[in-house]
Amino acid sequence: MKSFRLAGRALTALLAALLLMLAPACSSDDNNDGNPEGGNGGNGGNPSTTLTVTPEKLTLGAATGASASVTVTTDAAWTATSTGEGFTFSPSEGSGNATILVKAAAANDDSEARQLGQITVTAEEVATPVTVTVSQEGNTPEPLPETVVITLDFALGPDITDPALPSKSADALYGRHEYTIDGRMYAIYAEGGNTNNGKFFWNDQSSYEGANLEEPNKALYFSKEGAYIEFPAVDGKTLSKIEYINSTGARNSLPTFDVTTDQGVSLIPSIDIESDNSLLVFYPTKIAVNTRCRLMIENHENAQPAKLVLTYTIPEV
Repeated sequence: MKSFRLAGRALTALLAALLLMLAPACSSDDNNDGNPEGGNGGNGGNPSTTLTVTPEKLTLGAATGASASVTVTTDAAWTATSTGEGFTFSPSEGSGNATILVKAAAANDDSEARQLGQITVTAEEVATPVTVTVSQEGNTPEPLPETVVITLDFALGPDITDPALPSKSADALYGRHEYTIDGRMYAIYAEGGNTNNGKFFWNDQSSYEGANLEEPNKALYFSKEGAYIEFPAVDGKTLSKIEYINSTGARNSLPTFDVTTDQGVSLIPSIDIESDNSLLVFYPTKIAVNTRCRLMIENHENAQPAKLVLTYTIPEV
């Protein structure tokens, strides 16, 4: 009997020792939550979830609405927030891979680039957000061409101007009237009334009975002494050549012209002129930059140019 007791006590002691040995291991297993300390940058991040945003420096063009894109690469839900102003972006949230479109809200009229702000993208289970810096290019104007050629082709009809020219002699105008052609402002003047009887209108000479005129047979008609057409100024340039192509329906000889500034100062002493019955070419040489000029009738005749070709150049220093 005594031997059974001893054996039982030994067995009990052995079991107790085994339990003591197993207790630390069980305690370690119970405390393991599957996230080793510091996973994916720490703060409870999931090491299998990543976030990549490219590029991290984004530059928009100088114009309003200039756009560029940011690529988000992740398998998690994400959100994007911004600081600064001068740009918009969309979308601001999503799940998984996506493209964010960024647009300039206004033009940058300065020549220097400017920083607009930042976009910060945050993804679930990723500890560290990614920040994108947004900037905008400066506005660098294209260099002006050295020569600008403007052609006023009256053969195209009375509506080459805005508003349209009167298209019949009965509707002719006098006084000063301003017209726009291709975004530039011109003026036409004729002195009306009993004294001078000047007028201007668009003249379709091909419609005259029995005319049978060759092209160019449509023209701007403006008449009598003091009548003129005033040409625009072109930025940074001077009017260096005026080509006057006469209509085939002009019955009389070419009128005598003066070329003046818009203040009426004559430039004829500084102008070389080539002439025949159908073409006059004026070469002004002393017109200041950015000056509006007039082609003015000096005698009691009428002018009927089918076409006027204006050449503007950068003046020689």
